[in-house]
Amino acid sequence: RRSDHTDMLHGESVADPYRWMEEIDAPETRRWVEAQSALTRRTLDALPERDALLHRLKQVWDYDKHGTPQRVAGRLFYARRSGLQNQSVHFWREEKPDAQEHRLLDANALSADGT
Repeated sequence: RRSDHTDMLHGESVADPYRWMEEIDAPETRRWVEAQSALTRRTLDALPERDALLHRLKQVWDYDKHGTPQRVAGRLFYARRSGLQNQSVHFWREEKPDAQEHRLLDANALSADGT
């Protein structure tokens, strides 16, 4: 559905017909999300090339990701995620070339499935 909601921003009236969807716990929003999820699932499950597509996506996503180091008080803080890990692992080390790396937080270890 579309609503007649508008916002006044810097003296300009801006239509926001889907503002109602920002109420994520509202029954109407939940019904809409569930219906869209069901439609998406049916559509994806019906694709004859679905398995090949999933296989290719896993190949494409399977690479090491490195966050930008942040320098704080003589230490470097950074995140790294290898392959298909769900979450990045956070590390720190002294700002010296031969400094030992210390694991700060591995969110993958906080639940059995790493989410």
